[in-house]
Amino acid sequence: RASRRHPRARLQHSAARAAGLKGGVITHGMLVMGFVGQAVTDWVPRRCLRFFRVRFSGMTRPGDTITVAGRVRGKRRENGENLIFCEVVACDDHGGVKMQGSFSAALPVKQG
Repeated sequence: RASRRHPRARLQHSAARAAGLKGGVITHGMLVMGFVGQAVTDWVPRRCLRFFRVRFSGMTRPGDTITVAGRVRGKRRENGENLIFCEVVACDDHGGVKMQGSFSAALPVKQG
């Protein structure tokens, strides 16, 4: 198991309520992390990533629409690489933040 914290709360409404989750069943945070990771590697090839980290911010319910957005916070040349430093955020369709994170990547050097 990726997480032992309330595993039945992700499957059964009664177990979720018993665990104190008034809204019922929740989606595993690692699923949202996977959405964020997929968005990052859609923007930047995986081989270019130098680090990727996230912080879980809120629970996601089955059926929520998750949108991942990101922006470049900085750029610099280091050890022969063109590095970008970015932040990402995953939000539900009501604007609730589910996950925040950051990553850096080495972009190819333009020739010419």
